[in-house]
Amino acid sequence: MYEIELDRLPPSVNHAYIIRNVKGRILRFRTARAQEYFKYVKRECFRQLNKVKILTHPISVHIEVSLRDKRKRDIDNRLKILLDSFEGVLWADDSQIFELYIKKSFDKNQKIRVKITPIPYGIQSQNTVKSYIDEENQ
Repeated sequence: MYEIELDRLPPSVNHAYIIRNVKGRILRFRTARAQEYFKYVKRECFRQLNKVKILTHPISVHIEVSLRDKRKRDIDNRLKILLDSFEGVLWADDSQIFELYIKKSFDKNQKIRVKITPIPYGIQSQNTVKSYIDEENQ
């Protein structure tokens, strides 16, 4: 299990990527702001966790976003960047996330707490098999 606390919010998805047409191909690039956030997350993971082994199995992710003020904000708008920033650092690919919990709270100290827990293969496999059987019987 990994637990990490970040004191910076990721940029919103609207400010994280630039779409360009390059020789007829539509390409998506990270902005400098998003690249800096990715570097920040990587530094914090290594600083707080010392030894990091990239997880390669199904995981559960719990996120608590504490904001300084009660302005109207969508927490899901920043979620994509946050999850992408852990890819290749704490887990191999975000397709490994089988459970995702998000909570928004308010605190004078803005921060994000992330808790990553492995899901035992037996539990994940039973649910996958059950879903498959249910679909076949419909």
